[in-house]
Amino acid sequence: MKLVDILARELVSWPWPYVFEVGQACDGSLHPAGSASYTAQRFTLCDSYAEEVVDRSQWQAAVDALKAEKVCDHYWIADSDFCVKCGFDHPSRAEWSGEGKPPVGTVCEWNPNQDGWVKVEILGHSGEETWFRRDGHESSETCLRMAFFRPIRTPEQIAEDESNKAVYEMAELLKAKVGFGVNLAEMRALYDAGYRKQEAK
Repeated sequence: MKLVDILARELVSWPWPYVFEVGQACDGSLHPAGSASYTAQRFTLCDSYAEEVVDRSQWQAAVDALKAEKVCDHYWIADSDFCVKCGFDHPSRAEWSGEGKPPVGTVCEWNPNQDGWVKVEILGHSGEETWFRRDGHESSETCLRMAFFRPIRTPEQIAEDESNKAVYEMAELLKAKVGFGVNLAEMRALYDAGYRKQEAK
């Protein structure tokens, strides 16, 4: 992601009144172009931090463009649509069906690896990249594959996932005991009848 896009979302005010351009250090801090002084605040590291510089007018134009499109980090007040960062009302956060890219502001799930599904908020899109932040984290990340995202599971879907897992576990356990394949429909009938694995005391 370009530095100007990052600063439009993360920089609340221009850090130096008399500085025309800023660059970024490898730790995410900003510095006046050609200077050795740095901000204490750290920002998301841009793709080419060693080369990019942003001037105040570019930053302001990017901020104005975000406001016009009603796209930002969405610092909502409670359950309202008022964003304290932008200072205006957003449309209600749309539900995402799982088709296409999740809209900015969508809270959904992301499956990075063996850690399983984690809750994330979508911050933006740049080409094929999706920019998001994990729940409870300050830093943001990007991902190229939409297959790693899905809508938040409903209580009914969670219950179905748990029951399917239990049915497969029952089938695998019986298969290991008898030495041949087991009918999943029969395992489902047992599960629906209330049969459950008894935990050892």
